[in-house]
Amino acid sequence: MLPRINIKILRACVITLAFCLALPVPSHSEAPYNYSLSLGYAPQTLSGGESGKASPYFVISPGFNVTLGRRISPHFHVRFDLFTTTIYSDSLATSNLQFGSNKTDRIRGFQSRRATVALEYFPLGDLHTISPSLGFGVGVDSWKFLDPMGDSTLEAPNGRNIPIAFEAQELVFATFAGLEIDLSSSLALSVEGRSVYLAGPGAEFANSVNDARPRWAYSVSTALQFSFGSTIKKEDWRSDRTWTQRTSTKKNELRQSARDSDGDGVGDEMDKCPSTAAGAVVNSLGCPMDTDGDGVYDGLDDCPDTPPGALGAVDIHGCPIDSDFDGIPDYSDACPSGPVGAHVDESGCPLDSDKDGVADGLDDCPETVSGLKVDERGCVDMSLFAQAMVLNITYPSGSFEVDKKSKVELQQLALMLKAASNVHVEIIGYTDNIGSAKANRALSEKRARRVRDYLKKLGIASKRMTVRGRGETNFIADNATSAGRKKNRRIEILFQSK
Repeated sequence: MLPRINIKILRACVITLAFCLALPVPSHSEAPYNYSLSLGYAPQTLSGGESGKASPYFVISPGFNVTLGRRISPHFHVRFDLFTTTIYSDSLATSNLQFGSNKTDRIRGFQSRRATVALEYFPLGDLHTISPSLGFGVGVDSWKFLDPMGDSTLEAPNGRNIPIAFEAQELVFATFAGLEIDLSSSLALSVEGRSVYLAGPGAEFANSVNDARPRWAYSVSTALQFSFGSTIKKEDWRSDRTWTQRTSTKKNELRQSARDSDGDGVGDEMDKCPSTAAGAVVNSLGCPMDTDGDGVYDGLDDCPDTPPGALGAVDIHGCPIDSDFDGIPDYSDACPSGPVGAHVDESGCPLDSDKDGVADGLDDCPETVSGLKVDERGCVDMSLFAQAMVLNITYPSGSFEVDKKSKVELQQLALMLKAASNVHVEIIGYTDNIGSAKANRALSEKRARRVRDYLKKLGIASKRMTVRGRGETNFIADNATSAGRKKNRRIEILFQSK
């Protein structure tokens, strides 16, 4: 039974050959043949291992090869080679260059059946009378070592020192160089030198056996190469009866192949639009078509069914423009310049669920309490709580009621406190120095309580608020003037997170 790795190698060679034979061949008026078949005589010898160290040497022995080639381009061919030979070691040989051997002097034989797939390169092209070439290939060699008479296979120890048949299938690499000499348009003489290396996978023998056996095969091949598979069709002689038909057909072919400057399939003589852009779909007169009338020709129009309402509002690809990238084209967008990334309604206008002035989709705080001032991200600016809030309430003499202007400020503060439920406030009242200190302290506390009561009315819990009256202390202005005394009559609100 063959080792599994060798079956894979053989399959790979077959698949590679099938692929190479299926490759397209470029049309070339000077190279009418796509395929070639060669039959050759290829004497071969072995070297390396035991035969490379001392006698007995393997001598040059007859070999034969068959090659099927496939032209890819003027510089590259692929080929499939089959080679067969039986090489003998000779007890009287002094080198590997001796040709032939006598049966009585033979020590053992090496029978080889080799298949390779190779790529052949012609540096000067393959259209010369004499064309040199180089190549590299890979394949499988099915070989066996025979007794001197060639009747039976020798044995050799495997890795467990058990005698097995001295035969294997082995991966090989081949390099070659040669000359191809044309004898006629379809017949050539091929001379080629080749070296083959037996790489080892698949030969499961003891290390001493693998080290001793030869690894290199050299051959010189002389072959006759027959080319076939012409790409040029021969035209039969036409009778007078069919001459008119042939002439009419030729005229039609010439008309179809007439000059076509813009490559739209309509010859210049019949083309009413000889400068049509490449890729545009044209009518029978060679003029571009624009089915949806958007100014972009069919064939170049990525949106060939643009509605009439979009005319004048399409891009260079024929698609409706959507300036704000909201999915609604400008021609039907009531807000075509909306902020990019905003969620929009069916008319294309931004949505703002919490009415804070920042569109949904751009709002990092989409549930802000209505009426609060927010930053550009849609979130409440909590910097208000970083410092004391001062209310300069206009109090008539002896009064502690909150004026209308201050109520508006307290309404905004109440909204902020609802958004920041962890913030507690301390409300402190101050007066000027008119009157007794005792009366002023009582008045300042009443004014602070009135502010607390108003915030409570706006929904702020009493437990979040502390009230203090400090009377005529901590003046911030001169009590000698009316303006100074007005500034000293104030409410300060301090904030603390808990």
